[in-house]
Amino acid sequence: LFTVVTQQRPLSTSFIKELHALMTGRQAHADAVDQFGKAVKVSLLHGEYKQLPNNPTRADGTLHEYCPPEQVSAEMDRLIDLHLGHQAQGVPPEIEAAWLHHRFTQIHPFQDGNGRVARALASLVLICDSWFPLVVTRDDRSRYIDALEAADAGDLAPLVQVFVAIEKRSFVKALSIAEQVQREAVRVDQMIDAIGTMFGERDRQVRLEW
Repeated sequence: LFTVVTQQRPLSTSFIKELHALMTGRQAHADAVDQFGKAVKVSLLHGEYKQLPNNPTRADGTLHEYCPPEQVSAEMDRLIDLHLGHQAQGVPPEIEAAWLHHRFTQIHPFQDGNGRVARALASLVLICDSWFPLVVTRDDRSRYIDALEAADAGDLAPLVQVFVAIEKRSFVKALSIAEQVQREAVRVDQMIDAIGTMFGERDRQVRLEW
């Protein structure tokens, strides 16, 4: 991510595929559903779009439908075009990060690992604007999932609010660390001054004795 930022590479489908391959490199299999609706294990295609539907069943028994495999490539191209257009329009980073994350998860282009890639893409948007990477903790999980469901229903605001809250936490933590480092630096400076004073006194004492 930081390489893309420093090189100022525009987001592309090829980069997203590279990112998926990197993030799922140690994962061999994924859950899938065959043409008869039967759950099966398939080899995970690293950096390649899904070839089978990956629609999960909700707790209430209803099916959550993602983009069909045959439409993924076109939808991903459209996603990139829309994102680059948003960047040109100056859409605020917290809004664009939430939009890109949610839109990507709606497509669900890979057989598995989509959540990880979605959070990485949101992080990319935030980092490009000098914000912090998106780190969703276990404590954030419930609100995060609720916000994604709200976005599915057409309301992106809760997801934006979750991202802003996470970023605020990161900023506060960074400031706390900076203050601690500053305090430690002051202590080190004081120690250096004390050592310098001590050796200065010893040097004067030696000259007096000689």
